[in-house]
Amino acid sequence: MTLPATTLPFYVLTHPEPTAPVHGDAEDVERVIRGLVGAASVVAGQQDFLTDTATSAIGEHGATWSGRAASAYLADTAAVIARHATARLELVKAARAFAAYADRLAGLQSSQRELSDRRVGLDRAVADLEREMADLASHALPAGRLATWRDRADELAALVAEYTADNLRLLEAAAANENALVTALDRYGGVDRTAASPPGSGGAAAAPVRTGPATIGPHHGGEDPGKRSPAERARWWAGLTASQQTAMLRDFPERLGNGPGLPARVRDDANRRVLRRDLAASRAILDSTGDPTRRRAAMRRWRNATSVADALQRAARDAPGVTVQLYGYDPAAFGGDGKSVIAIGDLDEARHVAWNVPGMTTDISGSADAVGTAATLFQAAGGAHRDLATVAWIGYDAPNGADLGAVTAAGAARDGGEYLADDVEGFAAARAASGTGQGTGASDHLDLHVIGHSYGATTLGWAGDSGRLAEEVDSVTLLGAPGAGGAATAAEFGIGSEHVYVGAASDDPVAKLGGLDGRPWTGVGGLGADPATTHFGGERFRAESGPFGSHTAYFRPGTESLDNLAKIVVGRGDEILHENRKSAFDVLTGLDPARRRDD
Repeated sequence: MTLPATTLPFYVLTHPEPTAPVHGDAEDVERVIRGLVGAASVVAGQQDFLTDTATSAIGEHGATWSGRAASAYLADTAAVIARHATARLELVKAARAFAAYADRLAGLQSSQRELSDRRVGLDRAVADLEREMADLASHALPAGRLATWRDRADELAALVAEYTADNLRLLEAAAANENALVTALDRYGGVDRTAASPPGSGGAAAAPVRTGPATIGPHHGGEDPGKRSPAERARWWAGLTASQQTAMLRDFPERLGNGPGLPARVRDDANRRVLRRDLAASRAILDSTGDPTRRRAAMRRWRNATSVADALQRAARDAPGVTVQLYGYDPAAFGGDGKSVIAIGDLDEARHVAWNVPGMTTDISGSADAVGTAATLFQAAGGAHRDLATVAWIGYDAPNGADLGAVTAAGAARDGGEYLADDVEGFAAARAASGTGQGTGASDHLDLHVIGHSYGATTLGWAGDSGRLAEEVDSVTLLGAPGAGGAATAAEFGIGSEHVYVGAASDDPVAKLGGLDGRPWTGVGGLGADPATTHFGGERFRAESGPFGSHTAYFRPGTESLDNLAKIVVGRGDEILHENRKSAFDVLTGLDPARRRDD
C-alpha cells in the first residue's frame, strides 16, 4: 500500500541552536592569580621586615633604643603593619576567588565542548531526515514510511529539546560563574596605595624581603608548583627562604600537601591544615543548611575527614611518642572514596622505610585499620628502638562497594600502579634532595621497601614492572597475591630476584588465583602470574597462620609471616625462613609444598 503524494504531511523539523559560548582563558586567569599571589608575597615580606628587622632595636624587643622617639616609631610601625595585614588578606582573597572561577571555568568549557559535539551530530541527523523527506515528497509514499518519519521526527525533537535545556543550563552556569567572580571582586578592598611607606630604622631605607608564594611567579620559575616533576618541586622548595615557606603553608596548603618531592614534614603540616579546614567547613554546612545536595556532599567530606582524624589518633595511640605524619590527604579523590597516606615514624629521617599497599575494599574510611597494620609492623620490627618508618598508603581506587566486581580485572591495579610509582618516586626525590636518599656505601641513607597485600600486591606488580622502581626501592614483597600484575617474573622488578619476597599461605584462596606461567595477562581476570611459583623466581617465605583467616593474617602478631616481614623491612631479608615454591604440578593439583613441609 502507498499513500498519494498529495496526502503527505508536512513536518517542520527544528535544528539545534548554537551552543552557548563560555568565555575565558585559563592561562590568562592563571597569570592574574600569579600577579595577586606575588603582590601578597611582597606585602607579607614587608610585614616580616616590620615585625623583625625594622623593630629589632627597640627596647621592648630586648635591645637598647627606648624613649619617646622609640615609642612614636613603634606606634607608626604598628599602624603600617595593620594596613599591610589587611592588604595581604585582601590580595589572598582575590587570588582564591580567581582560582575558584578558574576551576569552574574548566568544567564549563568541558561541558561546552561536549554540547557542541552533540549539536553537530543532531544538526546532521535533522538535515538528513529533511533531505529524505524532500526527496520522497513528490512520490507515492511506501506503506509504513509515514510512521517511520513520525517516529524519527519525534525522537529528534526530544533530543533537540534535551540539548536546548542543557544549553540553557550551561548559559546560566557560565553567567553564574561570572557573577560569582564579580561579587567576590566587589567585596575586594584592594590595597591602600596612599599608605605610608614602612619607616626605616636609623634613617636607612627599609628594603622589603619578598616572601611566600611569589616564588611561583613568572620570574621565579613560572608555573604552579603542582605542575613540576618531583625533583623540580624538591629544588623549588629548597630554594625558598624560611619566610617564603611559611607564607606558602599559611596561604596555600592545598598546593603542598600532596606534592611529590616535598619533605614529609611540609606535607604533614599542609595536610593537617587542610584536614582541620575540611572538618570545620563541612560541619558548618551540616549545621546551617537544609539543602539535600549540599548536605550530602558535606556529609561525605566530613566522614572522610573524620576517618583520617581518627586514624591519626590511632597511630598516636598505637605508637606512643613516635612521629606520625599525614603524608597524603585528599577526601574527594577517586569519586569520593578518598586518599590518605599516614606514616608512623619520621619519613624525612628514617633509615628504614616500609610502604604498605592494601587490597580490595580499602578506601579512606579504612584509614584507621591500615594505620593499625602499619603500627603492628612498626612494633614487630622494633620501630621504637630502630630508625624506622612504616606507611599506610591508601592512594588508589581499590575495588570497593559497587565496584567490588572489578577485583577480578586488572584495570584498577594497573592504574593504581601508576599512582603508587609516582608517590614512591616523589618520596625518593625528596630524600635525595635533602641528602638522605639512596646511594652507595656511606652515602646510602635510605633502605626502602614496598609491601603489597592481596589486590595491592597486583598493584605493586604493575608499579614495579620493567624495573620502574629499581632506582628507588631495595625490596618488594607480595602477600596473598591473586597475581603479580605486570611483572612476569621477579627479575622484572630490576632489583635482583633475591630482593623480591613472596608470602602465600597454603590455605589462602586468593593466593591460588595467579597464572601458571610468567605471562602477566594470565590468572583469574588477567591479574598475572602466581608469584609463589618456581617459574616466577621470588624468595618465598613461611607464612602459615593456622586454619582460619589465612588471607588476612599475614600481619597478625605472633605469626611467622609477620616475623619474616619484620626482618625484611629492616634490611635483614637474608634471615627469613624460606618456604618451598610451587611447581606447575602443585598449581594444577592445588597441592602446596607449604602443607607438606616437615616442621
